[in-house]
Amino acid sequence: MRILPVLALLTACQDPIIYDDDNFGIDSGETDTDTDTDTDTDTDTDTDTDTDTDTDTDTDVTPGFGNLVFAGLQADAGRTANYGVYGVFTDTAVTVPNAAECWISPGALCFDTWPTADDTYVDLDPAAAFDPSAYTTQFPGDPMVFADVELTTRPIAEGRFYYGNAAAWTGGAAAGLSFIDGSWGNFDNANVLTLPDLVEIIAPDDSETIDPIPSTGTLNLEWTPGNGSFGVVVEAGTHLRFWQLADDGAFALDLAGEGIPASASEVVLYFQRWESQEVVANGNPIDVLVRSERRVTVPLFNVGSRTELTLADTCGAATTPVAAGSYFGTLDGNSNTLNPGAGGCTGWPAAAADGIIPVELQNNERLRARGVMADHDTSLYIVTDCGDANTCVDGSDTPGDGLVEVTAYHNTSGSAETVYVVLDSAVSVGAFFLDLEIETVLPANLSDTCNGAPALAAGRYAGTTVGLSDDYDPGTNGCTGTALAGPDGVLSVTLADLERVTVDLDMLGDNGALYMLTNCNQTNSCVEGADAGSGRETLTFTNTTGSQQTYSLIVDSAGTGGAFELEVLFESLQPIGTNDCASVWQGTPLSEGLYAGTLDRAGDINDGLDCGISADGDDTYAPIEVPADHAARLTYTQPDGDAVLLLVDDCRSGTCLDSANDTGVGGVESILVINTGTAPLTRYVNLDSIGAGGAFEFSYELLPLADSWTEGFEFGAPGYGTYGGDNSPWTVDNTVSYGGGSSLASPDISDSQETWWEIAVRSDGASQLSFWYLADTEGGWDELWVYVDSNTYGPFDDTTWTQVTVPVPDGDHTIRFSYEKDSSYSDGLDKVWIDDIVLIGGTVQ
Repeated sequence: MRILPVLALLTACQDPIIYDDDNFGIDSGETDTDTDTDTDTDTDTDTDTDTDTDTDTDTDVTPGFGNLVFAGLQADAGRTANYGVYGVFTDTAVTVPNAAECWISPGALCFDTWPTADDTYVDLDPAAAFDPSAYTTQFPGDPMVFADVELTTRPIAEGRFYYGNAAAWTGGAAAGLSFIDGSWGNFDNANVLTLPDLVEIIAPDDSETIDPIPSTGTLNLEWTPGNGSFGVVVEAGTHLRFWQLADDGAFALDLAGEGIPASASEVVLYFQRWESQEVVANGNPIDVLVRSERRVTVPLFNVGSRTELTLADTCGAATTPVAAGSYFGTLDGNSNTLNPGAGGCTGWPAAAADGIIPVELQNNERLRARGVMADHDTSLYIVTDCGDANTCVDGSDTPGDGLVEVTAYHNTSGSAETVYVVLDSAVSVGAFFLDLEIETVLPANLSDTCNGAPALAAGRYAGTTVGLSDDYDPGTNGCTGTALAGPDGVLSVTLADLERVTVDLDMLGDNGALYMLTNCNQTNSCVEGADAGSGRETLTFTNTTGSQQTYSLIVDSAGTGGAFELEVLFESLQPIGTNDCASVWQGTPLSEGLYAGTLDRAGDINDGLDCGISADGDDTYAPIEVPADHAARLTYTQPDGDAVLLLVDDCRSGTCLDSANDTGVGGVESILVINTGTAPLTRYVNLDSIGAGGAFEFSYELLPLADSWTEGFEFGAPGYGTYGGDNSPWTVDNTVSYGGGSSLASPDISDSQETWWEIAVRSDGASQLSFWYLADTEGGWDELWVYVDSNTYGPFDDTTWTQVTVPVPDGDHTIRFSYEKDSSYSDGLDKVWIDDIVLIGGTVQ
């Protein structure tokens, strides 16, 4: 985007001049035919016989106003210099000082204000455009020469402008202006103004890789002072601001004060040096601007509401405990104090700079730390002795740049304890994110039998089944589908009507299981069970009996039992009645939250809007309203029925927008509604069923699109993910893109070969992954395919940028982008490009 500083214009009060539009306004020597009666002595060559007595000199000059811009985008990293001269001349004074460029160059901004002093700014408004239809353009001459650049006219529907290309720039040189044979008369001025020096930037230095910086940090600008005024335009997403700076070579740009949008992934700086002057050509004022410009792009990581944290470099400085919270900062300037080594708790050495964070834990408090360095390999571990890496109690270091590391520690010492979180690095350092979570872990004192089982409340628990007896076993035909012959214990759970409990179980050293009984002495009274094998188990159950009920929660094991952790959450659900379209049409939309109800009634009322699915069972309607720049995640299940989820724009006779019928009885159906517009979006949800209806649960969750994971390849090839197949890896192409300036391109492969890039993602609930792609291949034979685990989507071979959206279920998944060729022939450039990937409600691992 080309951006120009504002220049003040001197406006003259003159009547509009009507000029000869034939021959682009050049006077063709027509003959006067006036019949005035006075006598004059004129010096022109016309043949009229007036009798006027005044003496005038007709020079055929048509008064007007000019706007001339010499704009030079200098060569920077990966780009070549581009200089152009633009001119527009009108019958009346224009209100946009850089009208010549903003009309001609679509990327230029137009504005009409100017900072009042050095080190002050004005916010720019792209809507302040020059409207050529409001003016009548003039023709001062063709060609016009400015600073040795020849400008010629370019007539278009709205009028005419001048344009010429410059091959070079010489700072300090005199720039002249001349034209002949135009309606303004001949003009020649060899010293209009002096060309400013070219911009010389010291920092940020884009001759090398620029690390991402916090969006609320300070960006230090440095340049070489020279002749001409100096300033910088700051562009970040929709943010546009022009700073006029004192030409002293340094300025600290406070990004927090800039108000960078949360969605901005980079800030583009347009450093500018300019000279300006008003030139009067035979009575016609021309506003002349000469500006050189250098562009530097700095990647950002948005810190949101995070707090900046300076990490201690030594144990002596790590004395003040850090509270739980979300932080950001940088390891730049820190030294290498600790190194767990290849045989340490992370499994990898970390011989570069590190930072130390002291954390105080009370007895039974659990610390969880998440950390990542932007574009660098992160090592994260917890030690009990600040000066000794061998006292590490937990650590994480997954090889790869920009990967999130997680580590945790539970204080069971019986008293307060200070531990030290170490954010470390293997080779290089940079900006980081760090989350510290501290929560109390309650003792889970399981009862060996039903008698005396303690009541379960919300929270996190720790306990063990070791030492307990084997009193319960649902068997392979029971509600867990597995035999559980290990030790077990009992907890009591009381639920109000429409209250839901979610219990997560992590058991170390054995396969743990959970199940809920209505009668503690009878395992066949189980209402819900969870045993998916080794790893975390999750049990979710809602009381829909209409009254408060007490249940027995069994924590069981398949082998010898072991230590475990429980995380317990209670939620109250809101009721949804059995509504037809008429009762909800233009009614109050549902608020975000959890809902429950029953479809037990006689008949299908969805008015035929089955979206092609034979959903002949009972159903109900509900309206939703999705705010601008949000996605709505809808999930729906019938524990004892086959649920069908439908989405329409008008429940009366509207269009089916989406449907979900992917699972059978007891399965969860999901739809994601995305609103990228600027106004709320109203939709109607139909909760339907195949066969008899019954009890159901419905979840309506709003997700800000700004919180989605995105990748636009503006910072180079991603350091995460895996390249494979033939002739990998894929590479960043800075010449082809859908958005921004870069995309990811497939490498060259031969017939019958394939090449791919795959990423591991985690979806927090049903999600969608969208991306744009472009293909220049043998259409119909050499194509792009997308795989979500074993699910295949494609083929894709459009020759224009096209968006693709694929579903991503809840949980961890592998997504592969694969370019695959058939056995013969190639066409075009034989490659595909992908760009602007968005995962809503999920993260890349």
